Amino acid sequence: MINSTYAGKVKKPDVYGIRKRKAKQIQHHDDDDDDDFPITTTTMEDWNINSDTISAAEYLTGMKCSFGLCLSHQIYSILENHTTVDRELQEAIQAKTWRKFHIMGSLEDEYLLSQTDTYLSHVRGQRNDDPIVFDRFEKVIEKYISTSIKKEILRSEFEYNEKQVSFLVSRGFLLPHMNTPDLYWFSIPRQGKFMSNLSNGRTEILRIIKKRPTRDIMEKMLKQKKLVKTKFMMEFLMHDLIGSGRVEK
Repeated sequence: MINSTYAGKVKKPDVYGIRKRKAKQIQHHDDDDDDDFPITTTTMEDWNINSDTISAAEYLTGMKCSFGLCLSHQIYSILENHTTVDRELQEAIQAKTWRKFHIMGSLEDEYLLSQTDTYLSHVRGQRNDDPIVFDRFEKVIEKYISTSIKKEILRSEFEYNEKQVSFLVSRGFLLPHMNTPDLYWFSIPRQGKFMSNLSNGRTEILRIIKKRPTRDIMEKMLKQKKLVKTKFMMEFLMHDLIGSGRVEK
């Protein structure tokens, strides 16, 4: 049940299945085994096994109408150890397989997440409109993993002029920093649509909960409600509300 608070357990995705099956294959050879073969230790990286955090992120970004994005705190509704989640996310960002994006007007620790390949596909999808600008921007993405970048770096390292920087802003790849001149947030197209659908969905669900006299509602009952102001699935929004602490299990 949910006390303004979402009651009932959220069904956790099977983010472990593949990892467990592969892990069973990772074994050390006993000394009595064939001595002609060296004893080696196989790592998770050798087997291409994702961490639990990245498996959860892939599950969320793969949901219908998610725009290929999710919020970092949504993972908290799936995995209980927030410290581990934060560490594994940072490792993926350092490895340049995932990127995080600042959300304008949000809390400091709220970030959008996207696979780097998804982000690059947006860049390449607009390449024909200005090959020089977008080819250079792809190099920017490959080199800088931070959530923001200085205009001076864009100008000195990548030879962007004012018009080209403004063009990237107009296409949704950069957002001017509100308080720091000549600093830009990295952005991803459709970020605005994502946040609009998220806000509408949050409001709609919380309104449903508040209408109940006891402020609690069973998960099954909530799932039966049809949302009309958002494209997001109920489950996607539930992970947001619970992960952000707006409602509790």
